[in-house]
Order: sequence, then C-alpha cells, then structure tokens
Amino acid sequence: MNKKRVLAIFMILILCIVGCNKNISQKDSENQFNVQLSKKVATRYLECLKRNDIEGANSMSTSSLASQNKVKDLSDMPILSFLVGNLVETGGSAYIEYICARNSKNTLNASLDTVTLQVVKEDGEYKVSDVKSENIKEVYVDKDNLRSVINGAGSDELIFRLNDLPINIYPKDIKPPIKKEKIPRNKFSSLGISYIGGKIGFATTDEKDSLIGIATVEQEKPSMASIGESIAQDSGTNSQGVDDKTLKEIFEKPTAQKIICYDILRDSKIEDIIFTEGDGDLLVQYTKKGQKGTGLKIYKNPDGRLLSIEFEKLFPMDKYSIIYEMATKTELIINVIPVGDKNNISQEILGKYTIDLVKEEMNKI
Repeated sequence: MNKKRVLAIFMILILCIVGCNKNISQKDSENQFNVQLSKKVATRYLECLKRNDIEGANSMSTSSLASQNKVKDLSDMPILSFLVGNLVETGGSAYIEYICARNSKNTLNASLDTVTLQVVKEDGEYKVSDVKSENIKEVYVDKDNLRSVINGAGSDELIFRLNDLPINIYPKDIKPPIKKEKIPRNKFSSLGISYIGGKIGFATTDEKDSLIGIATVEQEKPSMASIGESIAQDSGTNSQGVDDKTLKEIFEKPTAQKIICYDILRDSKIEDIIFTEGDGDLLVQYTKKGQKGTGLKIYKNPDGRLLSIEFEKLFPMDKYSIIYEMATKTELIINVIPVGDKNNISQEILGKYTIDLVKEEMNKI
C-alpha cells in the first residue's frame, strides 16, 4: 500500500470521527434545556392571560394542563400588568415567577399576586406544565374607607378614609398653578397597587370629575385583635364585650404615611391605574364623557408631575384609543387603535409606540 493511499484512508477516518462528534454535539444541543426560551414561552403565556385569551394560553400548555383548565374568562379580575421575578432551573424544567397586578372594577378591589409557571420540554416544544398562584396583598373599598389585607397578617388594616383627603388642590390643567379647586371625593372609583406593595394608586369621583392620587403606606401595623387585647389588659375587662366596629372607629389609625393628590380629570372616569417597575411612574387610563376612546396620563412619582407628552392632542379620543401593553422602569409600550369613523382615521397613526419615560420621548415601533 503506497503512502498516498494510507494518507487518504487516514483523512477519511478523521472526517468520519469529526462528523460523528458534530452530530452528537448537535443532538446534545437540541436536547439541552434552554432557560431563556422557557422564559419567553412563560411570558407569552401570561400575556395571553392578560388579554383574557384562555385558548391562546392553553395552546402553550402541556396537554395535561390544558385538559385541567376549566377557567374560561378572567374579565371579573383581569391581570392589568406583570413583572418578571425569580427564575429557577431544575435540569429538565424551569420555574419562572411573575408579580401580577390585578383589578376588579365591579367590586373596587385590587390585588398583588405571585404567579409561578413551570415550563418543560414536551415533544421538542417548550410548554407550560404547571401554574401556582398566591396573593401577596389586597386593597378594597369598605364604604368610605380604603382597607388592605396582607397575606398571612390575619386581619385587615385601614389605609385612609375619604375624609382624610384635602378639600382643594391645584389641578394640572390650570397654568400657572395659582387657583385651587375642590376635589371630587364622594366615593372611591378605581384602585391600583405598586409591585413593591408600598404605594396605592387611587381615584375618587363625584360622578362627573375624577381625582387621581397616591398613598404611601406602612407595611405593618398592630391588628385590631392586639388592640382589643391591649385595652382589655389596661382596663382589666374582657375584650369580647367590646364591639369590633366601635374599636375600629375609635382606635384604628390609618397606615397611610403620606397621601398626595395628583390631579383632577374633568368629565372623566378612571378605568385603570398601573404602576411601572420600581414605582417610577403612575399610568392612568381613562375615558371621557362624549368620547369613545381611552386616554392616557403619566404622572411621575412621588411628586405627581405630568409627563410632557400631550396624548390627547396626538391621539384625539373621538378617533383613537390608547391601550397599555407593557412597561419597565424606563420604558412604556402602548398600542393605538381606532374607535371613531374610519374615514377620519389616519392609518399611519395606528400601531405600537415606545415611550422613553426618562427622556419623555415617543417613537413608533
């Protein structure tokens, strides 16, 4: 056998070995669990739930989870916004935690929940295989009182009363701010909780105008049970003979450390109150009497300064609606859709926009 033939055989063997190793490497790569892909699937799943698209969520679920899902509608307590939390990989699966802000307009109830999704690889596709949810904090209206319940605390707490609000403020639409106006505070009309849970966005109304405000709350206060025990010890009597409602009215102190009234929106109804990541900004979606669309106001926390972008001028509410899509600490994405006569709508205006919350600039995507 000459040298050339030996060299040729040797080269063929080398190529075969390299090719086999490459195929093995590709198969290993294909079989390896990709955490980032699992996170994308989990986020799309939650986006479906946010849109109340249960069928869409089921299509990204394992067959077992989809068959177990008996929920058909989330409109009674929709997910307004969510924030990605912890991510844990366990070899063949991943657990992705989300902090979700939810709101019920019918019962004036807002909640902050954690939703944890398990993602596995099924038949080569990443699928949500399990969902676990837990309530962190809940805020609700009880007549003229705004109250909260923290998971595991064992009792509810008073945040503040309508009577604790100021009588007059300087509205943002009066320039320069030298004239005060009486605030509409007949009843609460909308609520929102920050992702951290320490700030509560609220709206009050007189059925015509609406007030936007924010309350900073303490995280822990003595429960009414401990107050009752303390009174009993001091007086030497049994607290069971004391009416709980009377105790609350006399002794309960609001947990709100600070209440700031941001603005008055005239002839308007507040639909949703949403905090951005890190409590940086307060997003307010509202409707206006005589208009079909939904508007947007963005207030900087904690001073309540209104973002300089004039959304009503750019997207008149008789023609367009501004829909919240998502937000980080520095960026907001909105979707502008038509609501009025199609002949008066500019197709170029429709679509998604990104808003730089720091530079206060808006660009179409």
